[in-house]
Amino acid sequence: MTKLDQILFRFLLLFLGGWFFTTVVVDFVAVPNVFRTVSNLQEAGNVGIKVFTTYNILELVFGIGICTFLWKLPVQKKKLLWVSRVLSIILVGLILFYIFHLNPNIIKYAGEMHEIGIGNEGYEAIETKHRFYHHLYVKLDGFKLISLLFLQVVSVVSWRKNETGEEL
Repeated sequence: MTKLDQILFRFLLLFLGGWFFTTVVVDFVAVPNVFRTVSNLQEAGNVGIKVFTTYNILELVFGIGICTFLWKLPVQKKKLLWVSRVLSIILVGLILFYIFHLNPNIIKYAGEMHEIGIGNEGYEAIETKHRFYHHLYVKLDGFKLISLLFLQVVSVVSWRKNETGEEL
């Protein structure tokens, strides 16, 4: 690999690791702590929504960077390269889905729940829709984390084999 390839590879690992670990911190530390420490559920929800919507923009930067690095890096095993490229494009699509569909619906139904109030007519139907989108977000984030780990492992294995001169 050339010096430029080595630099691109390091940036790829930096972006993959950065995206993975910031997701873990936001999903498992920051937002849950907001809901534990803020006494008003509506206010905690508003903070959580703000954190997630802002973080999704950073995720988009990570995703575009990863796609770019995967298109620029030379890898000898083409099938592995294409799987990584397709997976990175799926991850960017996932973040766009978060930004333009999932988050707006979570925000919409959370607002409607707070407007109607617990126990009033229609609340349960709206809560069900809100819960659906929230659970979908959680499941997709699980997919995202597994995908990022997969991309990290594939990248490191590919790099080590390129460094030692072995065929991938």
